[in-house]
Formats: sequence, C-alpha cells, structure tokens
Amino acid sequence: MLIVDDVPGNINVLINFLQSHYQVSVATTGQEALDHIRQTPPDLVLLDILLPDIDGWSVLKTLKEDPELKEIPIIIQTVLENQADFNKGISLGAYYFLTKPVSQEVLLPLMRVMLEEQRRTNWLRERADQWDALLPCTHEWRLRITNQQEVYAAAKVVSCLCAHGKRVAVALVELLANGLEHGIARITFDEKTQLMEVGKFEAELERRLALPENRDKFVSLTFQASGEHVSMIIEDPGNGFNWRDYMDFKPERLTYLHGRGVALANSLFSLTYSDRGNRVELRLQRALAEDSE
Repeated sequence: MLIVDDVPGNINVLINFLQSHYQVSVATTGQEALDHIRQTPPDLVLLDILLPDIDGWSVLKTLKEDPELKEIPIIIQTVLENQADFNKGISLGAYYFLTKPVSQEVLLPLMRVMLEEQRRTNWLRERADQWDALLPCTHEWRLRITNQQEVYAAAKVVSCLCAHGKRVAVALVELLANGLEHGIARITFDEKTQLMEVGKFEAELERRLALPENRDKFVSLTFQASGEHVSMIIEDPGNGFNWRDYMDFKPERLTYLHGRGVALANSLFSLTYSDRGNRVELRLQRALAEDSE
C-alpha cells in the first residue's frame, strides 16, 4: 500500500500501524505519489489532502480520470470535517475517509474491508462475455437469492445486460446484500459494525442464514427488459428499514466500515423504495452488445 503524507510524525505512526500487516511505500508530495502509482500501482492508497505541491484532491482527480488507475481503493486522510469537503471527495470518487488523528483500531479494519471489497469488485468487473449472446433475447428473469455466493453471481450476470454494467454490478451487490443481511438475517447496523471490526461478519451472516427459521427465505430479483430500458425489483421478507436516511452520502458515515451501499446505488441510477423499505425498484439503460463500462 502507499502512504501519501508530508509530515514525518504522521508517516511514522502509520508505518508502525501497518508494517507488520502490509508492504508499505511512502510518497511525500502529490507528484511523487502519481509517479509511484503509475510505475507500481498499489493495492490501496492512504491519501492526505494537505500536500506541499498539488493537493490530495488533484491527485484523486487525476487517478479517477485514468482508466488504468481509477479502480485503486483510496482512503482520504484529512483534518477537514465540513460537509463541503466530504461532498468534494465524493464528487471525485472517494467514499472512504479517515479524520486525524488516525487510530490503529479504526484504520486496520477499514483497510481489511476495502481490500476484500476490491477483490470482489475485480471479480464482478471481469465481464461475462458468454452472456452477450443473450442480449437480444432476454426479456424477463426471476431469481431467488439465498446466500452471499448467489448475490455475487446474480449481480455479475444481470449487470452484463445493463449499460455501464461494471458499475451496476457493484451497486447490485449492495442492494441484494442488504436484503440478505437485514431482511433475512436481521443483522442491525450496529451489529454489522461490531462484527466487521473483528472480522466475523461473514461467518455470522452464514450462521444466521442457515438457521431453521431462515432456510426457506430468499431475496427476490425480478429483471425485465423492454426496448432500451431495464427495470428490476428487489424484495426481501424483512420488516424494511428507514431508507430515506441512506439515499445520500453523509459525512458522519464516511468514516464507517459500511453504510454506503444505497447512496452508491442511488448515485448511479434511479431507486424507488416502498414506504416500508423492503422493496426497491431500479430503472436504467439496457446494454448494447459492445457496452462494458
């Protein structure tokens, strides 16, 4: 991973946190960071905003505009805490923030979650070319999803039939996973946070999904294609949630380990939730045969 910071004290603290877990490199200016990333793309970048030459926002913008580098996970490290700063980061494609002083207890779980998400995202973004032949003849699918493996498989296949499929795949995972985690397994927001902090979330999710009372439950995904558009309905058997609080990115959640999925999906396409919150409709463009972004 790459630390981008110009303050020796900050660098030393971060290296002490990370060196026993990761191979760490350091850049002390924005330009040095860009040169390093282009030459040896890291698995993750911990980026400070206040740098002596070009600032962290400029580094972030440059990376997100580069097709070869835009998918590298980036954590924004800053003392800035106002809404405008968070909005700027989000508009440039940053969804993870750490405010100084950084603690090991916050940083390490966040990095673990981000790297695992990146691994899964890379798998999703490997376009399933064998599905291209289905584009002209696909009109309606109904899927029943009961576990995490089916979430990723469904998102990968269905997204191939949508424009901007790579981005749709990531958003679909978030929406389908919400149904499993909260609608069936009944894991609360705070419970998920605690489980993720100690690396036990997935095991607990699998345990709850396997309980006798949950074995016959599923998240339904209905897919319909008509003309140039695709519509989807995702529904779970749970009590729903207060979706209105999650439709937009909020500063207080940008330092959390989770809680961005609905806002991410809402930033990509139109979401319409039922009042209860256990049913959501999506509408987006249908894929062309050559579409892969």
